Amino acid sequence: MRRLTAWYILDEDDGIVRRESTRKALVKWACSKYDGRVLPGTKRIRAGHYLYAIGADRDDYRQVSVFRGEALTHTAYDLEQEPLYPYASDPWELGPRGSETRETESTP
Repeated sequence: MRRLTAWYILDEDDGIVRRESTRKALVKWACSKYDGRVLPGTKRIRAGHYLYAIGADRDDYRQVSVFRGEALTHTAYDLEQEPLYPYASDPWELGPRGSETRETESTP
């Protein structure tokens, strides 16, 4: 998958959460991951950057930042970073980077 044409979910703390070849596939993954649907209020921030409200309803939702790779070229994000959830065959399984992050958080 070409990094600049791929779509990404980003988190300020965790970096790249998921990468997909289309925005539609990425949003579908996010809806499944966060047990919700796209709610009214999704915003296009600028070309290649969207902010989705995903959840059960307006009282129980999370904001998900979705970017196209080319919109990230002049940012601190590393498009080569492995996503937290990298596997196409098991889309909700944490990859090695995600597992390391979770182990560090649980260590006293």
